[in-house]
Amino acid sequence: MPTLSHFHKNLSKKPNAKELSNILIPYLRSNSMGMFDCESTLPDDVKIIGFDLSHITDEFTKFYSTFVLLSWLWQKFVMQNKSVKKIIAVDETWMFVKYPESAHFLEVLARRGRKHKCSLLFASQYIDEFLNNESGLAVIKSCATSVLLRQNPQPAEQIVQYYGLASGTKEYLTTFSNGECILSMQGAVTAVQVEPIPYEFPYITTS
Repeated sequence: MPTLSHFHKNLSKKPNAKELSNILIPYLRSNSMGMFDCESTLPDDVKIIGFDLSHITDEFTKFYSTFVLLSWLWQKFVMQNKSVKKIIAVDETWMFVKYPESAHFLEVLARRGRKHKCSLLFASQYIDEFLNNESGLAVIKSCATSVLLRQNPQPAEQIVQYYGLASGTKEYLTTFSNGECILSMQGAVTAVQVEPIPYEFPYITTS
């Protein structure tokens, strides 16, 4: 299977491509951003793929990795097999909204994903990153369902205003216990207590 190193090797042989060839060097294997210069080890029929970026601490490298993965997801996952239902689940989504390019991708996915039978499931600790960002607002507006967990006072006030909730809801949002939340589904709002059953705990806890 061709890799970026193969492409770079062929490109470097072309007399008019020296500048582009040099630009690619940091993205080659063994260099600072060469994590994608390799062959895939995944079988073609795999049903679930997880991308873990938690070990990347450098902000630029994380942004680069995020952008590459999002581009791959759109081109190779969302737009392929339009008859197959698909889900993209993104954790710590506030980090994506920090950057205009990745925020725009989430907006495009939220708006156009349904055309390709793809739904977006995302979780974020900082909803204010969405409410204070044009692309973030577009993502939330496209969501049919929102699950609102415990919040700090300031974002809780923003949530009450954005979702048109009763003023007393702010107190609930700032004092919820584990498993308590507000469920907003297509305009209907209710308080919910989530009680996982025993076999689910290994999959939903980090302890």
